[in-house]
Parts: sequence; structure tokens; C-alpha cells
Amino acid sequence: MNIIVLGDSIAWGAFDHSKGGWVERLKTHLFDYECFVYNCSISGNTSNDILKRMNSEIECRKDDIDGTGIIIAIGANDCGFGNGGKKEISEEQYQTNIRKIYHRAKKITDNILFVGLTPIDDKKTNPVAWDSNLNYSHSVTKQYNYILEIFCSARDISFCSLIDLKTKSFSDGCHPDEETHNEISFRVSNKIEDWYK
Repeated sequence: MNIIVLGDSIAWGAFDHSKGGWVERLKTHLFDYECFVYNCSISGNTSNDILKRMNSEIECRKDDIDGTGIIIAIGANDCGFGNGGKKEISEEQYQTNIRKIYHRAKKITDNILFVGLTPIDDKKTNPVAWDSNLNYSHSVTKQYNYILEIFCSARDISFCSLIDLKTKSFSDGCHPDEETHNEISFRVSNKIEDWYK
């Protein structure tokens, strides 16, 4: 089976300096099951970006013989907001995008998992260290995570919750450390084990 991951910087692996992030850890674990994980995550991506590129990313990596799994890990950048309070992607647009992403993935496979948003340490993210006009809030992140969770629950889509992770390991308030990436990989693997066993 080929498993395709579409996400943002956390799925890409920032800042797991020892093993490259939760997707890389998942890839190593799933070699034993002859599953091949393709990390198609890009730092800074929003749900808009995933919609623009997901068809081409999936088309060249899907496996029509042994099956395909699709993991969507998006939303953290959607709920970032400028100093004026305007969000990168509105809640309404996020909801619309998630629906479109799901329907496109569903055309390829029934093996679909949405990974929830990770928590935010507000003390370090208003603004973030790398952009004085970009802010993140735990309360806003929880709302976007809730939108995603309710969407999945209403349609019986697999959902992996991460909002309960401890932010003490998030050095910049947004990105988890090595230990937390390992925990994410464990949770995701448990959610998709029926795909590969």
C-alpha cells in the first residue's frame, strides 16, 4: 500500500531534528508492513494550497493494485491571523475546503484519515517569532479543530485528535519537539492499522 500525507510544517517534520518528524517515523514503522509513506507536506500550506495540488500529488503516487491511503493534516496555518484579526482562511472557507478535500480523496480510496490540529502556547505566538504580523491563538485553533472533528464525526471519517498534546515541548509555541512527534506518529499509526494489517 502507498500512503500519501498532505499537510503543513508539522507534518513536514519541523522541528524534529533527530528523526525528521511524525511522518518520517511512520514511514520507518510501516516498512515492516510493506507500506510506503510519501510525505507531500509543505511548510506554510493552508487548506487552499492542499486543494490546488492534491490531485497531482496523489495521481503520481497512488497504488491501484495494493491500495492507497490518504492522510490529511491541515488547518494550523488556516487559523493564523494578522494584527488586525483577519484569519488566513475563514472558518466558513475552511469548512468548505475540508469538504472538497474529502470528496477528492474519496474518489481515490476509502482509506482516509484527518489529523487534528495541535495546541498553541499563546505566550509565544502573539506574534510568532518569525513574523511580527502573524499570530496564533489556542482558542482559535480549538475552534478550527472542532470544525474538523465535527465534519469527520458526522460522516464517520477517521479522525486523530492531537489537541490534548502538552505545549511545554513546543519551543516556538506552534511546533512540537521530537518526543511529541513520536507521540503523533504512534496515534496516527493506531488510527490506520486496519489499512496495513
